[in-house]
Amino acid sequence: MLRTHSRWYATAVIMAVLAVAGCGLFDDGIEDVSDVSLPRPPAGFALTPPGATLTLGETAHVATKQVASELFNKTGPTTYWAIVTRRPKVVDPSLVSSGDDVARQATKIVCFVYDVTFLGSGDDGPGDGVVIVPHLYPVGDDGGLANSAVVSNNVCDVAIDDEASSDLGRLEVGKTYPDACIGFIGKPGHEGVEPTGVAFRYGGFAGLSNKPVWWQS
Repeated sequence: MLRTHSRWYATAVIMAVLAVAGCGLFDDGIEDVSDVSLPRPPAGFALTPPGATLTLGETAHVATKQVASELFNKTGPTTYWAIVTRRPKVVDPSLVSSGDDVARQATKIVCFVYDVTFLGSGDDGPGDGVVIVPHLYPVGDDGGLANSAVVSNNVCDVAIDDEASSDLGRLEVGKTYPDACIGFIGKPGHEGVEPTGVAFRYGGFAGLSNKPVWWQS
């Protein structure tokens, strides 16, 4: 499945977190992370502020928390992560099924593989709770949404069994888990916005602004 984004119009929402991101909710939230009280953070942990611009290969330190809602009644403690992005890798669309939109509309698939290291959890939730693993998404030169391909991470040589679990009990403190977000370069008529970097949003965590932490080439 493809999500093609032009600079003037976006098609369907990629995922729930981007639905929040796209409408700008929480953009007026906290940007000074020194004002944020974190429950039992790891020693030396310093939260990367929303709106920070990094270079691919640099590390961001982020926190997430699963809160209960009408649709999902499970919760978990605040969890702490280090995210390190790798250099993008271009792969051929023929690696996916010939019946997929990617094979028909893309000239290249762009793999943004990154590593998330679980640094620990706070004391504000059950020790066997559910966690939100931080996920990145492709962006263009201006930090806005770019073309996104919803295909298996196997295309980028990332096995699902190696990715971080959303079950806190299955995470190991200090262990690094690979993950990937996948963009594409479109054929004529499907150009959209070429992905050149990746981003993460806090999604309203601790009242933080939803301005992205953005890695660019």
